[in-house]
Amino acid sequence: MTLSFEPAMRDCKVFAYASGRRPSFAPQISVTGIVSFGTYNKLGDKKLWKKFPKTLLNLPFRIDYIVSVPHYCDIEIDGGKGDVTVTGVQGSLRANLLETNAKFEVSTGTTSITVTTGTVDVAFGIRGWRGDAAAVQVATGDLKVRLPSNLSAEIDALVLRTGGIENTFPDLKPRNRKAPFTDKAMVAKARVGGPPMKFTVGDGKLMIERISQ
Repeated sequence: MTLSFEPAMRDCKVFAYASGRRPSFAPQISVTGIVSFGTYNKLGDKKLWKKFPKTLLNLPFRIDYIVSVPHYCDIEIDGGKGDVTVTGVQGSLRANLLETNAKFEVSTGTTSITVTTGTVDVAFGIRGWRGDAAAVQVATGDLKVRLPSNLSAEIDALVLRTGGIENTFPDLKPRNRKAPFTDKAMVAKARVGGPPMKFTVGDGKLMIERISQ
């Protein structure tokens, strides 16, 4: 499944989830939901599946979405396997994905991204940074973090097992003089500090760089 979000006009909250899983909050009037179902979970009308050709039940399939959402909105994504892109949206973001190649642009609100396997490219503040706390975790794969040159935050970067940290962001300084940067861990501060930002990779590469202007 490929899922892309891009801005539209009005305010609301948007969530997307697959495999019959429900979001962590109860639906409200201002909430829009997208649910995918198919032969893997057989949701919907039971009469439909009784008439469905048995020869097709185990064949692979895919569902691709391009979702236009309000410019100011919160997004919550629970997904299985597939690529995800979120661009041009201002608001809080929570994503929980099993296997993906994901790209996120974050400008405001809190950010929580958890990926089991895949690659993640997350850019903070391409159109200006006014965000709060951020936590991005990748169990197996590569994580690229792009930060604005005027960032003021406290950053924890950690690689738990195999792999290492590649930092080319010039404005990060150790928060503790007795804890210098290594290729596995960084406890850093940008400028005067600010919102906490935590980036964790289990096995893989963690890249921290400045957003190209």
